[in-house]
Amino acid sequence: MEYSTHYNAILYLYIAGLAGVVLFSVALIAGEIYLIKQYTKDKSIVEFVGAVAIPVIFVLLTIFYSSNYILDIPYAIKNDYTIATGTATGWDTTGKGNTTKSFNFTTDDGTSIDLFILSSDSIHQGDRFEVMFLPHTGCGAIVKQLSKV
Repeated sequence: MEYSTHYNAILYLYIAGLAGVVLFSVALIAGEIYLIKQYTKDKSIVEFVGAVAIPVIFVLLTIFYSSNYILDIPYAIKNDYTIATGTATGWDTTGKGNTTKSFNFTTDDGTSIDLFILSSDSIHQGDRFEVMFLPHTGCGAIVKQLSKV
């Protein structure tokens, strides 16, 4: 089967997610720098730590969250996607009318994955698919629907 027809959809999801993470990280770091400059002027150390600690925690959480996108960069560049067959074990969580779907997918070997795909069809628990996806973020595409509940 020719899988290259799905590359654009997967890259679209991946790049949109990566751009969101990068923009959010830049905004947090810029805000952090601003707070440090503001609170190093006339403030006590307690006020400084209180004002800076929470944004630092957000920056660290953002770095942790973005690690999946960073780990998937080589896979996206090489078009090295994981291809698996399995069953949707969770419902589409995005609602009606959305083309981006998010659902839990269990492969035939028992691996559970949270997938994010582009599809105009609804996803129901028990539907079987052949999917291709990036291993860390779960951005992917349905290659073939094998059965529908």
